[in-house]
Amino acid sequence: MIDFQDLANFHREQALLGGMLMRPTAIENAVHGSLAPEDFTNSAHRAVCAVILDLHHSGETVDPVTVAHGLNLRGQLAGMGGAGYMVELTQRFMAEQMVVDPGNAAWSSAASALRPLP
Repeated sequence: MIDFQDLANFHREQALLGGMLMRPTAIENAVHGSLAPEDFTNSAHRAVCAVILDLHHSGETVDPVTVAHGLNLRGQLAGMGGAGYMVELTQRFMAEQMVVDPGNAAWSSAASALRPLP
């Protein structure tokens, strides 16, 4: 049986990470909103988020190539389907229509929805 809630969360996580790969403002919003790898339910998404935040904090460029490289150095890239998964993340972001303004209310709402309710 398909759990549609889990599928929706998976796609939301993909869209958020895709936005972070494509838009520096999305990373800033994530950092200021205290988004952490632990907020993601999928282990591959936690790994992607960790690399994105590490690159950002070290002042390096964050894009699909640098994140894929970082994941590869950590031995985590192959387990999530290779560098093509970075493309899949950006495509999900585009499909979710968050590309218009990753700093808008929809972005904040999607990011906060990753955190479980107290």
